[in-house]
Amino acid sequence: MTQELNDGLPAREAALALLDAALSRRGGLDEAATTNAFRALEPRERAFARALAMAALRRLGPVDRALAAKLSKEPPPRVRNLLRLGATQAFYLEVPAFAAVATSVELAGANKASRPFKGLVNAVLRGLLRDGAPSDDPSDLTPPWLFARWVGAWGQD
Repeated sequence: MTQELNDGLPAREAALALLDAALSRRGGLDEAATTNAFRALEPRERAFARALAMAALRRLGPVDRALAAKLSKEPPPRVRNLLRLGATQAFYLEVPAFAAVATSVELAGANKASRPFKGLVNAVLRGLLRDGAPSDDPSDLTPPWLFARWVGAWGQD
């Protein structure tokens, strides 16, 4: 792996921790951002980690639907979140596809629990990239209860 990709791993690991915290209800992004590991990052890395986690949360619906089409069974939470971050980087943050895949696979390999899933992470992300970005339909980007309220107030268009 190139030095350039290795340089981005701490920020992506921090983004993974932020996403894990937000989705597991162990606090939230702001609380997770107060950890020593997060604060030890360079400002640029902290900004990227936060932007990546926020983008993954914003695009959770479309990314999860795209992942569901590629997965025959539910992977462990860390692996699912690695897939979410990889897809988010490639589709929404203009990270080169090779870097999004390579860093996600590298992070999977860096953890004992997710190491057996390196091949899955690689295959699923490459499959998603072949298929293209998920839909940006407003109904996919909005909580169902809020979208229903908007449609009720202003109609479908």
